[in-house]
Amino acid sequence: MGRYPFLYKDCLLNNYSVQQYIDFIGAFKRSQQKSFNKKLHKTIVLQKQKIEVARLRALANKVPQIIESVPNPTLLNNQAFNKATETFREVTKNHINNGKSKIFLSQIASSSYQDFKIEFINYLTEDIEEERKRLQLQQYLMKNIEVNLTNSHKHSINEFLILRISNNLLTQVIFNPNQPSNRLDMMNLKSCLGSTQFVAFLLKLTFLSPKLKYSLRQKLAHLFEYYELTSIDKSRWLIQMLENCLLGFAIAQEKATIV
Repeated sequence: MGRYPFLYKDCLLNNYSVQQYIDFIGAFKRSQQKSFNKKLHKTIVLQKQKIEVARLRALANKVPQIIESVPNPTLLNNQAFNKATETFREVTKNHINNGKSKIFLSQIASSSYQDFKIEFINYLTEDIEEERKRLQLQQYLMKNIEVNLTNSHKHSINEFLILRISNNLLTQVIFNPNQPSNRLDMMNLKSCLGSTQFVAFLLKLTFLSPKLKYSLRQKLAHLFEYYELTSIDKSRWLIQMLENCLLGFAIAQEKATIV
């Protein structure tokens, strides 16, 4: 639990929590997040420095230099960490710094809800380079989005409809442990995309509908509470996903200032 500040509110607070305890949890959350962000920034800076030093030595000696890995602040191995960092930086750069999400919203402003669904699928899948993964995600989304709020097809798209379809999709891809009817959907999708690309997909949803981040964190908290007492072997997939969330949320929060 201590590793994931984004779970604190939903896992540690309730309607009966006293203000002093709420303030304590809030301060602890900020402290933990700040500590992780510092470690993350240090890791990335050190890794860049090592790469640059190795490049200069190679130029001077004409001999390839071995680049020693820098311990990272997650439970991911260094290869997975580097891949995740690159993926989340790129997604955040495109959708926040370069305003890709805002441009998309302006382009569909006069669309009907039915037409928006098609553009929505393209928005969520266009960053996935591997064709097999992109096609599988497109097929999954077409199957689930097509039947979503069909009675609103002729309505003009608006913030409420975007939030509704995004939240419905989030509910579909992150199953409720108490009602695990769509557990197989989530596991198949995560297995197809991998933990990093799956979290990047979730981030793109929140970039489009910022209000969705609260629902996302709540659903992650429900998963954590459900699997908290299970063995590591049975919950390893969740740990991988939460570690990717920890990294992705930190980079998105910094608006890709880690470059």
